[in-house]
Amino acid sequence: MTKSFSKIGFGCYRINTGIEQHYDSLRKALVSGVNLIDTSSNYSMGGSESLVGKVMNELISENKIKREDITLVTKGGYIQGVLLNELKKLKEEGKIFEEVVEESDRLWHCISPGFLEDQLRKQFERLNTPYIDYYLPAQSGILS
Repeated sequence: MTKSFSKIGFGCYRINTGIEQHYDSLRKALVSGVNLIDTSSNYSMGGSESLVGKVMNELISENKIKREDITLVTKGGYIQGVLLNELKKLKEEGKIFEEVVEESDRLWHCISPGFLEDQLRKQFERLNTPYIDYYLPAQSGILS
């Protein structure tokens, strides 16, 4: 059976957990029939995914939505902010993941299996869901 998407999706760029208007907006969108959510591990340093997980699971437990009716898209491979600082420390210690592309001082990318496995584990925890419908790995702007 093919899943159908609502005509409008909910983009989570710059939304964050702990901000009441963001919580209310996502909740209202989902109970109003929006069933496509687009988020990313680097949106609000994971706070976007945490908010999505919280709202989705509250609505599921209230029987207002079903997980199988929601299409959840997230992304990984971007290394910015806090994560970038963590990886810079790992690099200094010689423990960096394979195939990290250093785009600039503020942005790296990595889609090596070890890195994505680490990031996906964290994303599943934040999203508090047994599955992600679509996963989009980041691409570097540098071509080899």
